[in-house]
Amino acid sequence: MYSPLHKISLITFDTCPRKIFPFTSVTGEHLKLLEPLEAKGVETALYDAIIYSLKQFPQDSALRSLTILTDGGDTLSNPTNRTTVTQMNEDFIIKKTRELTIKGCFLHIGDRQVENTKRLSERLKHYDFYQFNQGNQREFTQTYFQTIAAAPTSTTAENELDELRMRHIISQSPDPPQRQIPTEERWQRQMEFAS
Repeated sequence: MYSPLHKISLITFDTCPRKIFPFTSVTGEHLKLLEPLEAKGVETALYDAIIYSLKQFPQDSALRSLTILTDGGDTLSNPTNRTTVTQMNEDFIIKKTRELTIKGCFLHIGDRQVENTKRLSERLKHYDFYQFNQGNQREFTQTYFQTIAAAPTSTTAENELDELRMRHIISQSPDPPQRQIPTEERWQRQMEFAS
């Protein structure tokens, strides 16, 4: 499997994020690197890992996606003053995700702390949530990443980019007026505009 259109990077985390490889064209070797991965460790610096990952995205990439595999919520990113730091981290992630027009996804592994990860994906707004059990972890992960690595046609990529741009424009647009403009008033406005 090779995709010159897609670039992939792998960052693992427990107490801190670690870049396994930088952004590079997708090959079958990348899936082999994912196979031995498993959730281990006691602490999870989830916010640190997401923020670090967001800072790694090349500015010139058209379509950006961030997939986070986790077995629970953040237990380590700045343990003192957790509430304030959590809000600051989430605000930064939301802002950076919007700036880079990233589509995010949480893949929650197992049955513990599922609600924490689900609520986090909801608070971050642009992050989908999926859960799978320990038993089907390897199969689910391989299928998911094979789907990502499948090379789309340029038309599909362009359509996805247009959709992302349109969503961004819509999210920045003002709300429509709450009252309906009477037909006569609309006609007058059109006549003034045409003049």
